[in-house]
Amino acid sequence: MYRFNCDYLEGAHPEIIERLVQTNLEQTASYGTDEYSASAKEKIRAACECPDARVYFTVGGTQTNYAVLD
Repeated sequence: MYRFNCDYLEGAHPEIIERLVQTNLEQTASYGTDEYSASAKEKIRAACECPDARVYFTVGGTQTNYAVLD
């Protein structure tokens, strides 16, 4: 059964865990300035068809729910 009442009830998808294992020892720039964040931002902009969108990351669903969008 899937439960959507909390962001923290499930573990990560196996493909995510696999990728984390593959990249675990990589040294990258600070969060938000690394190549993975830059790639994710571009993918989000493309999916939203908004190339000038400002994309910010938060640490979890609760924090995201507090974000103000304008």
